[in-house]
Amino acid sequence: MRRSLIYYWRVHLGLLLGTAVATTALTGALLVGDSMRGSLRDLALERLGQIDYALLAAHFFRSDLTTELPGGHAPVILLNGSARHTKTQALAAGVQIQGIDVRFAALFPEGGPTLRDALKPTPSQPFPSLVVSASLQRALGLELGDAVLLSLERPSPTYRESLFGRRATDDLVTTLRVVLTGVLPDSGAGRFGLRPHQHLPLNAYLDLQALQHALDQQGRVNALLIAAPNSQHQDLQHALAQHLTLADRKLDLALHSNYIELTSTRFVLDDSIRVAALASAAAQQLKTATFSTYLANAIEGNGRQVPYSTVTALDDPTGLYLADGRPAPPLADDALYLDAWTAQELAATPGDSISLTYYIVGPRHELRTEQAHFRLQGIVQMRGLAIDPTLTPKYPGLQEEGDITAWDAPFPIDMGQIRPQDEAYWDQYGAAPKAFVAAPTGQRLWRSRHGALTAIRFYPSAPTYYENLRQDLLAHLSPAAAGFSLRPVRQEALRAAAGATDFSGLFIGFSLFLIAAAALLVVLLCKFGLEQRAREAGLLLATGYPLAAVGRRFWGEGIALAALGALLGLAGAPLYAYLMLVGLHTLWLEAIGTPFPSLHVSWLS
Repeated sequence: MRRSLIYYWRVHLGLLLGTAVATTALTGALLVGDSMRGSLRDLALERLGQIDYALLAAHFFRSDLTTELPGGHAPVILLNGSARHTKTQALAAGVQIQGIDVRFAALFPEGGPTLRDALKPTPSQPFPSLVVSASLQRALGLELGDAVLLSLERPSPTYRESLFGRRATDDLVTTLRVVLTGVLPDSGAGRFGLRPHQHLPLNAYLDLQALQHALDQQGRVNALLIAAPNSQHQDLQHALAQHLTLADRKLDLALHSNYIELTSTRFVLDDSIRVAALASAAAQQLKTATFSTYLANAIEGNGRQVPYSTVTALDDPTGLYLADGRPAPPLADDALYLDAWTAQELAATPGDSISLTYYIVGPRHELRTEQAHFRLQGIVQMRGLAIDPTLTPKYPGLQEEGDITAWDAPFPIDMGQIRPQDEAYWDQYGAAPKAFVAAPTGQRLWRSRHGALTAIRFYPSAPTYYENLRQDLLAHLSPAAAGFSLRPVRQEALRAAAGATDFSGLFIGFSLFLIAAAALLVVLLCKFGLEQRAREAGLLLATGYPLAAVGRRFWGEGIALAALGALLGLAGAPLYAYLMLVGLHTLWLEAIGTPFPSLHVSWLS
């Protein structure tokens, strides 16, 4: 066989090279696929450092929750915003603004020490320190010592799409002047991000306490990064549910003389909270009453009006009394009760037509004026629920003011409509409702996507029910119902890196022409070689060689050449894959956006 291989070396060389080219292209394409998957995996792990889980919240919560959960933790503030260079006015949008401390830096061996040192406050520096990623530095053309203006969202005490949500630009955005003291490379901590993507993030890091002070959120954060590689997701979920308090969930459960009241510091009780609260009441066999209080711009009737009055929708009129002292019966859907003061102002009597004018928030957060018409079902005495100002949730800038004209409201108010008698009512009764409608009516008129209820009252037979109710509420309220999301970010990142795209198959498709051409060349060379050696085969058969022996001879030569060509092709496959990756970094960069792939060799490929 050796002499035959040498004698027909020209044909055999072509067969050898054809096999090598086909093997190089096929294996190289598989290696490019491995490199894409491996690079995505490296990116996913690099941007997370040692983070395994992330607790994200729709609102700010106490940062000392970290001491109550297993694993290593870093309380952080994560916000989106923009950055502007004060000298050149260069602007970068989509900036990830992070308030961090040394606990975050400890999660990133690469870049963590730089963060820790660069964010240390210095007495001679009047503005907070800023550390940015290299990508943000390039976007703004920054140098160390430059001043930067960060614009970021200001936290809202209520839902922005509610009537009491502030919509003015000054209320939505706060601006913070900072000084650049450090730059991180686009790797490690400089590439931190919880969303899986390969683009370079525009990261800006501030000291956690400085950002908390700027946002007026001292001791509070909106995210918790957790390093707990040996903890299961469900175990952390259970621990979180055990340690979240009602205050963490933006809820307040207050014990009064004859009832317990559940309210939210966000003004509206979410539907999930309503369901959990009513389930807890049923478990404790407690009677409940639900309330939904809203602000009417005007209550009108008989050509008169009373401006800026609260209206309460209730499912049970217990606590309201008619003029003759009888308990008020349930309301019809098209009817309302007025208190005696308002009825006197409107000169209204039962059966009169009364209208409510009020704002609703549109889909673009714009205010629209609506009007609803009712039949006056009765007039209630100025006692009980009719003079209860606690039916109206406390909103900063309203209840604590001594005069209506001093309200700091997030919606337009015509102060010219405020009369002396309105101020006198406010002085005596505060934000007590002046009108009452049925619960379904309130749901229909001013319900938001979060819900409509502003309070739920429970009526226990003994004060000891308070603790039982609190524990039962905590058991029924999942962290998700309160806006908390515990995400296994490392698992999510690895799943995203694996993806649904078969990169090996994709690059085999890109190399298919080369593979097919090499395979066709091998077939043609084999056929040409057999035709050239037809006389040799005939001579061997004539001298007594069996046909099977001649076939084995030719097959052995072909297999030996193919094996040697495959070995040569395997040796060239990494070079082929490397050249393809160079092309992705240069000629085809637009196809992937960022030059992130690096060579990963898998022996399986």
